[in-house]
Amino acid sequence: MSVYCYFCERLSNTCTANSTAFGRLGNVREGSTAPPTSQLPPPPALSLSLSAMLFRMRRISSARITSDALAATRLTLNAIQASTDAFPPLKSSVSVVLVIMELSQRAKSNKKACEHITKRSAQLVQDIWRQTKDFGVVLPEEVERSVVDIENLFKEIESFFGGLETEKAWERFVRQDLHKSQVAEYGRLLDEAMMQFSINLELSIHRLHMAFVAADEKRHAAVLTVSQMSESERLQLLTQIRGDVRDLGDVHMGKYVLASFIFLDHDAPHIPWPRFILTSLDRYIVYRLESECGVTYAFLAVKHQENRPTLDSV
Repeated sequence: MSVYCYFCERLSNTCTANSTAFGRLGNVREGSTAPPTSQLPPPPALSLSLSAMLFRMRRISSARITSDALAATRLTLNAIQASTDAFPPLKSSVSVVLVIMELSQRAKSNKKACEHITKRSAQLVQDIWRQTKDFGVVLPEEVERSVVDIENLFKEIESFFGGLETEKAWERFVRQDLHKSQVAEYGRLLDEAMMQFSINLELSIHRLHMAFVAADEKRHAAVLTVSQMSESERLQLLTQIRGDVRDLGDVHMGKYVLASFIFLDHDAPHIPWPRFILTSLDRYIVYRLESECGVTYAFLAVKHQENRPTLDSV
């Protein structure tokens, strides 16, 4: 009997609540004041749709920026590959990096890490090109060998990215930690390879500079032997030439210019240099510049303020 009374009471309360709600709705329809819209909470479906729309817009914007950056990088790499300043190992490396860029876009695991490795590889190739395009002479063997080692590393990365593309879902899940550590290892190897290249390039530049210095010293000794100048005359001439070079400000920054001996003929009308001769150097003038680092050699050269040869003519 008590259970029956309980259900009757619940049914009565439900009917009362429904009648009250319909009564409020009727009052609103008859002209009673409804609560303002601003005080009503937004529908849950509308809030979810706005959030989803904003999230999608952010994803589209991010994807567009990434796509533009990849297109610019690809354009730069193609220009390096077509450049005559790029040596063969560098062009081969560019070809491998272009393949890596395509594979990284299709990677199904560790996608962000793979994109980072791709950007690092492309940047490394561009750095090598900037440092070697104006080298001026044939690159030494050890420098080219460093670039070949970098190319081989790129090929390993290409093979790794290709394996990521063909893996099944369960294989990606099982090997995700291994893949993450492998990508980090490739980043470290790229940094080491670039460091080794930079060291070999700096050593090669130093050796070339020392060879230039040795040639300068030999030419200087030969000029002193022929000129028959006294020590005081030589020092006076060097002081004057150093002052001329400093006043002209015609120092070739960061590079060393080989000494060049210009033998002037008094009767040669095609010589553009002014015909003023110092001390006993009556048959030739030696043109030489002082290098940026302050290393000073004997300057048996004469420069003129208005009419002087350019560095290209040295």
